[in-house]
Amino acid sequence: VAVYLGTIDYLLSLLLGVAKATESDSSVSYIGGYNHEGAFSIALATAFIVVALIRDMGALVKGAWLGIILAGLLLANYRTSILAIVPSLFAQFAMGTAQMFPKRQRLAIGIVMALICLVGIVIASILMEERFRDVATLASSWANFVKPPQDYTISDREVMSGRLMIWSEYLYAYAGGTDLQKLLGFGANSWVGVFSNYAHNTLVSQLYEYGVLGVLALIYLWASMFFTAVRVVGGPRAKLVAAHASFILLSFATMPLWMIEGYIYYGLLCGYTLFFSRHASYALPRLVPRAVDRSPGPAAAVSAMPAMDRGMNSHA
Repeated sequence: VAVYLGTIDYLLSLLLGVAKATESDSSVSYIGGYNHEGAFSIALATAFIVVALIRDMGALVKGAWLGIILAGLLLANYRTSILAIVPSLFAQFAMGTAQMFPKRQRLAIGIVMALICLVGIVIASILMEERFRDVATLASSWANFVKPPQDYTISDREVMSGRLMIWSEYLYAYAGGTDLQKLLGFGANSWVGVFSNYAHNTLVSQLYEYGVLGVLALIYLWASMFFTAVRVVGGPRAKLVAAHASFILLSFATMPLWMIEGYIYYGLLCGYTLFFSRHASYALPRLVPRAVDRSPGPAAAVSAMPAMDRGMNSHA
């Protein structure tokens, strides 16, 4: 349902030319009837994860749907979601494709698909250079932004759509609290009336509202589910680990747990993780099926015996 509705929504937005101007540059976002590109792109990211983990879907059909969803993410034009989906994208098209081939061919297939993914990422970064220029600026001179909010210049406030100054406001306000407030926070939704914008960072928001204990609790949740995915045996471990990494990356520049779409994303992901951690017999379908020996073995011969004969053999 998420796949179909999300696809119809952004296709109608594209066909009708209904777009929203982004906050910091001249680019636009096609988000259908959504008010903000963040929630819409998280819904599409959820659809990407769900389709990637579906077992009974042909490779061509799955690839087509993933391509459509990825196009929707690009059209939604939310930088945070585009960057966050990269681990899941890499795991699906590089590692996931390799798992569909016999074991002796997986290494070569995986290397080829990894190179294709890397080339695609490079091409996308070149085509969207203007949109992601702030990310490069932050990576090269992040130390220049570690300062009180009043020291931010007009140009500083434009970097990352003002997120850096917003984080500074929250962190310096938290640092000015009492020892008890630093431990337990200022309270749920205490930012309302104090700041003009929500924190745009799950950990920063958690620190201000729930203190050190709240941050530790959130990190424990993320870490426990992440390492549960790492311990999955015989299932889509790489896809699960990558999906958790994508969610954590998403949380560093927005707040998916602040919206229903984010709860659906993480709830489904945790459900998949717990399921596969308890069902190790899951196996991905292969393009080339293994040879199966259909000759009746000892177990089949025993099961074919009449009940009386089986009982006599068991006593013997």
